[in-house]
Amino acid sequence: MAPPGFGGDLDGAIEDFEAAVAKNPLPDAYFNLGEAYRKKGDLEKAKAAYKKALAIRPNYPAAAEALAGLQ
Repeated sequence: MAPPGFGGDLDGAIEDFEAAVAKNPLPDAYFNLGEAYRKKGDLEKAKAAYKKALAIRPNYPAAAEALAGLQ
């Protein structure tokens, strides 16, 4: 996710994270995908991404905290 000075391209970041989880579904990639969706305002997709991160790594405090913040 590029900082605002570099365009802040959330759509590009989402595209990249979607491609990353399709190739290698790592919990960190799902967490970052959730963060991008949250920043974009798509809270349902953010929740789904956080849940996928937690399904892979149940003890993932950042994902659990982020999900709880959206409940």
